[in-house]
Amino acid sequence: MNNEVFLVYVVFYGEILEGDIGCGFQGRQRVGLRFKKNVKLAAMKRKISAKIAIRCGMAMSKLFYKFPISTDPFKFCEMQLLDDDDLGTMMEIWWSTGSENPQPVELFVKLADLEPVENRNDNTGEDFYQDVEDFSDPDVDEVPDDVDDEGPEEVEDLEELFVGQQFENKADYVFAIKQYSMKLSIDYKVVKSTPTLYVGECWRADDGCGWRVRAAFIQRTQQWQIQKLEGRHTCTVARMSQDHRKLGAKSICNCIMPLVKDIPIILVSALIIDMQTRFQYRVSYRKAWWAKQMAMQQLYGDWDESYNELQSWISAMVEYVPGTVVDLQTLYYRGPNGQLELGKRILLIAVAQDGNGNVLPIVFAIVESENSESWAYFIRNLRIHVVKQDNICIISDRSKGLVAAIRQSEVPWRSVYCIRHIAVNFHNEYKNRDWRKRIVNIGYELEAHRFRHKLARLETDMAGSKPSLRQWLGSMEPWQWAQCFDEGYRYGHMTTNLVEAVNSVLRRTRHLPISAIFSATFYRLATLMPKMGLKQAKQLEAGHVYVEKIKDAMKDNTQRARLMNVELYSRNLKIFQVTEYISRRSGISPRSYGVDLRNRRCECGMFQTLRYPCAHVVAACAIYSLNVEQYIDDVYTLERTLHIWGNEFPVLRDMSTWEVQSPAFEMLPNRSLRRRVKGRPTTMRIRNDMDIREEVDPKRCTICRTVGHNRSKCPHGNVYTGQSSRSERN
Repeated sequence: MNNEVFLVYVVFYGEILEGDIGCGFQGRQRVGLRFKKNVKLAAMKRKISAKIAIRCGMAMSKLFYKFPISTDPFKFCEMQLLDDDDLGTMMEIWWSTGSENPQPVELFVKLADLEPVENRNDNTGEDFYQDVEDFSDPDVDEVPDDVDDEGPEEVEDLEELFVGQQFENKADYVFAIKQYSMKLSIDYKVVKSTPTLYVGECWRADDGCGWRVRAAFIQRTQQWQIQKLEGRHTCTVARMSQDHRKLGAKSICNCIMPLVKDIPIILVSALIIDMQTRFQYRVSYRKAWWAKQMAMQQLYGDWDESYNELQSWISAMVEYVPGTVVDLQTLYYRGPNGQLELGKRILLIAVAQDGNGNVLPIVFAIVESENSESWAYFIRNLRIHVVKQDNICIISDRSKGLVAAIRQSEVPWRSVYCIRHIAVNFHNEYKNRDWRKRIVNIGYELEAHRFRHKLARLETDMAGSKPSLRQWLGSMEPWQWAQCFDEGYRYGHMTTNLVEAVNSVLRRTRHLPISAIFSATFYRLATLMPKMGLKQAKQLEAGHVYVEKIKDAMKDNTQRARLMNVELYSRNLKIFQVTEYISRRSGISPRSYGVDLRNRRCECGMFQTLRYPCAHVVAACAIYSLNVEQYIDDVYTLERTLHIWGNEFPVLRDMSTWEVQSPAFEMLPNRSLRRRVKGRPTTMRIRNDMDIREEVDPKRCTICRTVGHNRSKCPHGNVYTGQSSRSERN
């Protein structure tokens, strides 16, 4: 590891405990960060605060580290980090270990509630959601790679300006003056600004304030240097505004650049809090949002130009990644100059799952809208290039475009529906939560006779409803939504939660330019495949045969099978009757199940649905000395899962060495095709029919608290605020 970088392990949402070794940090959440050795405490606190803010929506109150008070034996006490001297003491203790790869420094954060951020009605803004983890293991956060040690350097806080002070460029010098003015709560004006000279003076110079600064570009050093700094401010007054004129979107962009690079989905409210911590000014939501957009553009490029960069990416994939197939279809919206104009974009995805429940994204498609034509394009390429088998089960919602595309494609796949989407559609029709829960339980039922009994009871309770339950269910076949008629195609999966899990991961990149989405998706999959393949290979080397999920399930079934009685009914056909005495209440006779090993069926429904032996099958095999593992489906073997994760990507050459053809045509965005031309940007959450919005009170004006308008159109706005926010900007 780089000797100029050290790791920090931050524990929060917990408490400091006393034990045999003194204090110990215990918390429900933790995060790993990486800092440079010369970091300032203020910068460290800002990084940690921003990370905590998006994790749990709270602010940092105090920061502690472990201070050794005894070495034989080792014993620690908590010590609060208050200034840079405390940080230096902690660093001296840490570096004194002399190890080339020392352990991360453990810190503890005491939390406090965030100040509420007023979302001013500037018709611009953006809401983001909490950070998410990797595709396959969303509960682990053990890799401390949250802070990159490259990229834009953070501008240090400057308490004073002095003659002879040097800056790398003019922008750094101007920002230093702005920062100095904001700390003193004063303003200045530019007297002269050229490529080699910059002169500023107090904005009240005409009233007698003599503060003046002059800097010039020095040819010998190729740096900017302050040559004159005259007078002191005599005009400093109490600040009457929560904002500062010099704290513009560009200045905020320079400050938040490291934060946005480390956490692209950082909340705008977290950036507002960061600015308030630095400068004691509370910037508007609009200004912070624009600053973040500027930072995103500088880091990831222009949104419109990224479409032309995508063509280079596609050519490079074909050239340097064997097996790449490109099917690029365009819809031509000709502009006035003949360029190809592009509108909105929709991301379609398909995911699979291995025998251990790990999620494997297999198909990504970016289309202009979610309709039958787009889904037909998606299904056709999925069939031709990825999934060529016939015995495939597709679990999806009841989207009209997708259903129509599957029917028109005539692929021999089994199309079934997600039970949660069915429950949402059912609730939208009947508005009854109890009925909705019962329809979900009916869909999960494994035994056909219990399914019919529960369905009949629900139909009786819904008598008089229009449409009737049978009419509403008439558009679906029973095997499309009920598990007991599935015949094992689903392997027990009743929902599209896998896709929703990947959606939560893609929230990190879906607001980026399209070329950045393309590259991020490729590199994440390229690193995911060997990581998961190595995990399966290690389990095989350890002598395991089946995935961990099946080992645990078979262990539980073996324990249950010990309390069951087995009777042999046919030795040749391998038919048994198994009676269970587990969890039977007094007065209720024991339940018996028929087991047919030859046809791999059990009357409980679990054997044929999940494709591995239930407790009744384990009991039958144990009594008559049969190998129960022969009835476990090959999907659950480690050899199969290793084969799934064995498809690895080659290393893609650096972009500077690509030898690809120039784009065949130029793409320009068609602004009129955007989903929202005006107004506040919509949320980045990927919503679908499962998001049921509860009934809430109508929105009220934040000024007069009445319904029917917002604060920008409030007739009492001038009475309460002195002037409207719109006139304030003018």
